[in-house]
Amino acid sequence: MSDELQDVYGINAPELLEELDDKVIAPVIEMFESGEGSDEEALAFIDRMRNDDIYKVIRGHEPEEIDGVYQLSTPYNMIWFSYQSNHGNTGLNAVLANDIDMSEIANFTPIARHRDDLDLDGDGTGDGVGIGTTYSGTFDGQGHVIRNLTIIVDDGCEAGLFSRTQGATL
Repeated sequence: MSDELQDVYGINAPELLEELDDKVIAPVIEMFESGEGSDEEALAFIDRMRNDDIYKVIRGHEPEEIDGVYQLSTPYNMIWFSYQSNHGNTGLNAVLANDIDMSEIANFTPIARHRDDLDLDGDGTGDGVGIGTTYSGTFDGQGHVIRNLTIIVDDGCEAGLFSRTQGATL
């Protein structure tokens, strides 16, 4: 299976799948094994996992673009927008076309993910070096709401819908 995914999704797929297992699947299994989750919740989670297209979960689905502005209307559009911003397309413009319920997404990666003060020499202190991107486009919520957004950050990155912005219009 992992060889097939590597062929379809590229060299990073095994790393992404390992991250998915470590940050999503393993904690959920632990929650249910410890008795903190009900059987119904476990079955619902398994159902969602079976019905999710792994590509959409990793890379999202490109939304409609009107006059240079992306129309975000689904959780997978949000993932696509985040993925783009985290891979160099930091000045994209977008609007929320409607309210979006993110409950299907176990862990959303912030738009323009950024981390400051990396410990490059391993001495336990920051070395004053940052890594990541900075969002600089226009994002207009148009009065709509993003609900049930879960962001789990355990690597020191700045968390929120946007990790870091500069010169952006929000």
